[in-house]
Amino acid sequence: MGAKLEYVWWPQRKDFVEKSVGTGNCDLLLSVPAAMDDVLVTRPYYDSTYVFVSRADRHLNISSLVDPRLAEYRIGIHVVGDDYAPPGFVLARRGLSANIRSFSLFGKAQDPNPPAHIIEAVRRGDVDVAIVWGPLAGYYAKAPGAALQITPVTPSSFLAVPFTYQVSAAVARNNESLRSEVDQVLGRECPVIQALLAEYGVPRVTEENSRCESLPSPPVASH
Repeated sequence: MGAKLEYVWWPQRKDFVEKSVGTGNCDLLLSVPAAMDDVLVTRPYYDSTYVFVSRADRHLNISSLVDPRLAEYRIGIHVVGDDYAPPGFVLARRGLSANIRSFSLFGKAQDPNPPAHIIEAVRRGDVDVAIVWGPLAGYYAKAPGAALQITPVTPSSFLAVPFTYQVSAAVARNNESLRSEVDQVLGRECPVIQALLAEYGVPRVTEENSRCESLPSPPVASH
């Protein structure tokens, strides 16, 4: 884009959007749900899903939230602020609250890598299975240690709670021109983006070839 890149760091809590693009502290948010309100979202650049994570040598082969064996397992779930991540609500509705082991998604200054703890707990056997947002699970599962099995959660939504999301970037509601420019870049660089997602182990719902082939060609600038 020929722009100077600067990062603005802000905790992803309830006022995240307002304190970032809403106040002009930054121009672009990455990795937001394509259905997010109060912002202009770009075309989705990948789809991902919550996944089950378990040790491969245990051969649990859990893929469904309605699997009756979940009642026998200790299940790791991230806590986002004061709330469980979406799979936790479904497990609670199924009467499995006693099976949940919570892991904070946000760390403290002396704990710089909290998202990894839930994956480490699976490797150690502190929990039998964890349900984790796919990009986090795929990335931290690549660390050295016992091999892990990563399986997309089914069904893709349950009790009106979605587990599969299209992921976009977002700009302020009054910045149509920037959204249009970013959309063009996302379309043009689609194969590169998909290669990066694969490198970082991000579980995807849509194969990269079909996603890139389905994108309309960006408009050609006139001179």
